[in-house]
Amino acid sequence: MKNPKGFDRRTLLFNQKIILKEIIRHFNDQVKELFETHDVQLKYNPNIIFDSLGKKNPVELGNL
Repeated sequence: MKNPKGFDRRTLLFNQKIILKEIIRHFNDQVKELFETHDVQLKYNPNIIFDSLGKKNPVELGNL
């Protein structure tokens, strides 16, 4: 997702699912292009969120 004002942290916080799926799609496309393989795939996990306070590790919803 592009923002006219540049990267906006709120965009990531409120649209994590959309942004992470887009990043994963680009990663998977690059793996297919570079290595000509479909064996490596990242997948989106809706149970993991990133903390808005900038903690280093993602938080699983089951552990809140």
